[in-house]
Amino acid sequence: MLYIHIGTQKTGSSSIQHVLNMNAPFLEKHSLRYLHAGRQKPADMRIHHNPVAAMLLSGDGARFGRELHRELARSRCRDAILSGELLSQPGVATRLHDILPEPLQDQTRIVVYLRRPDLYVESLFKQRVKADATTSTARQFLRQHHARLLHSQIIDEYADSFGEQSIILRPYDPCHLLNGNAVDDFLNVLGITETADLITPAEPANTSFSLAFSQMSGLAVRQLQLTAPAITSAAQKLAPAGISRSRDVYHLDRRRWIVSQHADQIEALRRRFRPDLEALFDLSDLSEGAKDPFPTEKEQIKLMRDASAAIFRILPYLQEERKPPSLRRAISQYLPGSPFRHGFAFRRRPDA
Repeated sequence: MLYIHIGTQKTGSSSIQHVLNMNAPFLEKHSLRYLHAGRQKPADMRIHHNPVAAMLLSGDGARFGRELHRELARSRCRDAILSGELLSQPGVATRLHDILPEPLQDQTRIVVYLRRPDLYVESLFKQRVKADATTSTARQFLRQHHARLLHSQIIDEYADSFGEQSIILRPYDPCHLLNGNAVDDFLNVLGITETADLITPAEPANTSFSLAFSQMSGLAVRQLQLTAPAITSAAQKLAPAGISRSRDVYHLDRRRWIVSQHADQIEALRRRFRPDLEALFDLSDLSEGAKDPFPTEKEQIKLMRDASAAIFRILPYLQEERKPPSLRRAISQYLPGSPFRHGFAFRRRPDA
């Protein structure tokens, strides 16, 4: 069996890939191989198969097909795994199907995790803000991504290529994930239930940073030429207080609207791939009478103060990446007198 985890964004893909990459002997005991083909680079091994998408879309899929065939022929394992977020790009499914050996085409399973649309777009927006990769407001960002929040087109492409029976759809929702996390859930999909010998990363891979911290990170990326992954790694290592927060981009009424706009798609996916579930997602926090968890103005100010303090705390850990005379002085020139001077307004709704 070949398991292809198409790793839609913001569904724990990095956590899954880190664990797969760290546990080759553990996986081999279960007759599973996390394939090297498509992950190699000159210095070391990537944790994901994202380069496979580029090879397929650029017409170089035959080379990957040969690498895959050689590795499968040498492997003593019964099953194999591919995992990459970019495998969920349009056009990949058909090309990937065509380069697989014919017997394997019918023995392939596509594992896809879907996140509730309002939570997905919030997380995606904060990721882009954190990397200084968008200038859009939250409302503009929603308009730009509204039609692609459930990846229905991608799921259709894989179902058309590999067959409906190949799709393993897992809601990225704590109420449906085994033990409430994607790693245990994915291992369970692979048939692994005993994980006592599993090696796990020392640092958490999926901290839900506040919008305020994401904005401060984006400022540091823009003005100091730092990288978002370096900032994220330092933040996870030091775990400064007050930088974790969710549901702080869109107000409750906006999140209800987002989910309502996708209700038909959600139900169609449930009927098609998960008729065993009454609902794909827990919507209890959107019910009438539910309290809006969006931060108050006072809470927003505290979040910004905590975010600013956190950035200044982690800057010394980033000096190996970039060494200006004084990182503290360098960033302070953009925030004279107050950490909130540039680009942050607390009285304006962020989804305006």
